[in-house]
Amino acid sequence: ILGLSFANDIPEVVIPLVKGRANWKPAFDAIIPDADLDALEDAWKTDYKDQVTDIQLFDLKATSGAFMADLKAEIESMPQLYLDAAQDGTNLNLDWLEHFFWAANVIFERSFGCTSFVTTYDGKIVHGRNLDYSVKAAVQKTMFHAKFQVEGNTVYESTMLLGMIGSFTGMKNGHFGVSFNMRLFLASSLTWVRGNIPGSWLIRRVLQNSEDYAEAKGALVNAEIALTCFFTISGIQAGEGAVIVGDTTGGLLLSELGGETTHVEITNHSPGNANKHAEESIQRLKGTKTMLDKSRSPLEIMNILRTTGLNKGKFTVYSVVMIPGENLYETVWAGNATTWATSEMATRLTDAENFFRFVTQDKNRRRRKLGGKKVRQ
Repeated sequence: ILGLSFANDIPEVVIPLVKGRANWKPAFDAIIPDADLDALEDAWKTDYKDQVTDIQLFDLKATSGAFMADLKAEIESMPQLYLDAAQDGTNLNLDWLEHFFWAANVIFERSFGCTSFVTTYDGKIVHGRNLDYSVKAAVQKTMFHAKFQVEGNTVYESTMLLGMIGSFTGMKNGHFGVSFNMRLFLASSLTWVRGNIPGSWLIRRVLQNSEDYAEAKGALVNAEIALTCFFTISGIQAGEGAVIVGDTTGGLLLSELGGETTHVEITNHSPGNANKHAEESIQRLKGTKTMLDKSRSPLEIMNILRTTGLNKGKFTVYSVVMIPGENLYETVWAGNATTWATSEMATRLTDAENFFRFVTQDKNRRRRKLGGKKVRQ
C-alpha cells in the first residue's frame, strides 16, 4: 500500500447478499469460537447498557421502505445466530444479546475522535480514516473485514464489529469509498429523529445501490438521517472527494476536491460549537490539514493522529486506507489485533512530536493574540 506492506490478522469473512439482505451466519461462525463470551456480556452490562435508550430509534413503524425493513430483520436475527454459533452450552441471556446488538449499531453514531480525509497521493485518490471510540477488548476482538458478495462477486467491503449491520467505513469496489464521523453540535440536535435512517445504515444502502461517485454523493446529500454527522466520500477520478454534512432535514456539501482544493478532511466539530471537546477536534483538523499540505503519506498521518493528542493510542478502534480506483481496501490498524509494518514512515517518533508541537504552538500563538486570555471557539 503506497510503498508499504502491513500485517493484517483480523478475520476476513464473506457475507452473502441475497436480494439485498445480508446473511451474517458466516461472521458468527468465524468469530464466536474465539470470543470471550463472559467478557462480551460484561462489556454490555457495564459500558453499553445506556445505549439501550436509543433502541427506540429502530422502531420502524413510522418508516417505509424495503431496505429499512431488511436491515431490521437482519439485526433481529442476530441473537439466534449468536446462540447457534456458541453451541457449547454457554448460559447466554437472550435479553442482553438483543440489547447488545441494538447498542452495537448506535455507539459509533456518537463516537467522538474520528478523522477522515481524501487526498491525491502518488497519482491516486486515497481515502484515509481513523475510527475512535473507547471499546472494550472483548468487543474489539469481534472485529472482521467483511466482503459483501452477490453470487461470488465482491460488491463492497467494510470493517465491522460483530452485531453491526450498518457501515461506518466501506468501499464499493472500483467506484467509491465512504466514511462516517460523529458531528459535535448543539445538545438539542443529539436527539434521534424517529423514522429517519441512521447514518451507518445510509452508508450501507449507498454501497449496495449507488453505481458511482456522483450517484453516491447525491444520495448522501439528499438523505434525511436520524442524527447529524459528517460523511466523507472518495472516488476514482480527479476531483472526486468530498465532505458532506448529514442532517435530519437533508445534507449539505461542505467541501470537495477541485481547483486549489487538493485535499478534504473532517474531524468532529461544527463552526461556533461550544462543546468541551471542540478544541481538541479543531486542533486535530488543523494538524491533519498541515500534514496534507506537506504531502505527508496518508498512512503516516493516520498513525500520527492515533498516537498523539488526547488519543495517544488508547481509542483508535481501527484505521483504514481505501483506493477505490485500484479496488484496494485495507484495515491497517485494528487495536492490538494488527501491527503496523516496520517502517520509518509509519513509526518515526519525531513526526508525532512535531505534530503535537504544532498543536501547542498554534494554541499558544492564538492566546498571545488575545492578550493571554483563554481561547474560546
